[in-house]
Amino acid sequence: MFELGQKENQLEMKVRQLLDQFRVVEGDRKEEIKGELRETVFQQFEVRQQRRRLELKRLEEELKHMQEVIERRDKARDQIIDRHISELIGVPDEMRF
Repeated sequence: MFELGQKENQLEMKVRQLLDQFRVVEGDRKEEIKGELRETVFQQFEVRQQRRRLELKRLEEELKHMQEVIERRDKARDQIIDRHISELIGVPDEMRF
C-alpha cells in the first residue's frame, strides 16, 4: 500500500509538470503533451483503483473478523453477562488465572 501511495505521488507530480508544459507550448507539441497527460492520468487512475481494491479487501477482512467475534459473544452471552455481574458486585472469579 505504501508503494502505491508513492507511485500515486509520483504520477501527481508528473501530471503537474505536464500541465505546466502544456500551458507554455504551442502547436503539435501541445497535442503530444496532451497524449502524455492522458497516459499519466490513466496510470494515476489505475493506481487509485488498486489502492481502493486493497482498502476494500482490508475492510472486508475486518468486517468478517467482527462478525466472528459477535457470533462467539452471542454464543457466550450468559457467561459474559454472569462474569460481568460478578465483577460489578465484587464476587471473585474462581476461573481467573
